[in-house]
Amino acid sequence: MTKAAVWRSVGQAVGLVLTLLTARPPDQLSAQQVDSLRREALTVAQTRPDSARAMLRRLLASLSPSDSLYPGVLLTAARLAADAPTVATHLQRVAIEYSRSVWADSALLLLTQLDYAQGDPAATVQATERLRRDYPDSPLRPRAAFWGARAYFDLKDNSRGCALVQEALGGAGTDIEFKNQVVFYAARC
Repeated sequence: MTKAAVWRSVGQAVGLVLTLLTARPPDQLSAQQVDSLRREALTVAQTRPDSARAMLRRLLASLSPSDSLYPGVLLTAARLAADAPTVATHLQRVAIEYSRSVWADSALLLLTQLDYAQGDPAATVQATERLRRDYPDSPLRPRAAFWGARAYFDLKDNSRGCALVQEALGGAGTDIEFKNQVVFYAARC
């Protein structure tokens, strides 16, 4: 595909999104349309991240914060945000304001990763423990436990780190890559 064809495809996608956002009143966007717009923004972000962020800003503006779809769009906006403070703000909003949404545990997992990447093991542990406490049945718990274990090791708390390594190992299932990452840290125990 030529570069011109790629730009035409992106332009058509952006046009479709704008049409969907302006064709109906905001309160009438269906869940399927919102989900389609979120997916489209993720696709556009691969080549034009600024355009994707603008699409999500318009989508957030068109939805009421009380809409059940709002936290999912906010999580997507966090994934595409240009800077760490914006990512953190969006994720914290999902985790706190929409703690009963299906996206809250995902937001907390992303916060553990962001906090760890920013060199803040205390915040990593806090987000990990919150996910473990508030969402005991979440399938994301083992991944959060992995990041929490790494943070506890950085804080020189090997006993808690090892407990979380065991939790992560127990939940690794058939994901060989994840299991190998956890086993690497299990050597400390």
